[in-house]
Amino acid sequence: MKSNAVALLNHIDRQMAQEVADNIDAELPKESLELKSDKNSPALSMANTISKPDTKSVAIILNGEPDIEQLTEWVKTLAQQNLNYSIVAKKVRDLNAALKVTDTFDMADSSLFDAALLISSVPKIETIDLEFIETTLQTFQTIGSIHQ
Repeated sequence: MKSNAVALLNHIDRQMAQEVADNIDAELPKESLELKSDKNSPALSMANTISKPDTKSVAIILNGEPDIEQLTEWVKTLAQQNLNYSIVAKKVRDLNAALKVTDTFDMADSSLFDAALLISSVPKIETIDLEFIETTLQTFQTIGSIHQ
């Protein structure tokens, strides 16, 4: 089973196959079967993708208790720009008649969003918020921060 996985990786990337083989104590195939190609496929490329706001989503991360009026203004601005958004916090709850925390950190992953906006009403940012922001940063997504 291990050798099958390494053999499959050997078709993709010889160095990766070597590292995996070393880590799982499997034998590396004698010859590299890695395919070298510089061909581009327009069907697989995102180079010509038209990026529109209505295809983008923003995670609004709440740290502490937000100023509801200011949060409402931010949400209105995002909606006017046709950006999708989800409000993320520790618990799903109503913030007012119009706004609701729709996602928790257990339900949402930063990879589901194109950007993150941290809204904090306290000086210390909680660990769970930081983890979400760090993952957003590691995947080169846009990050914004508002401290109320």
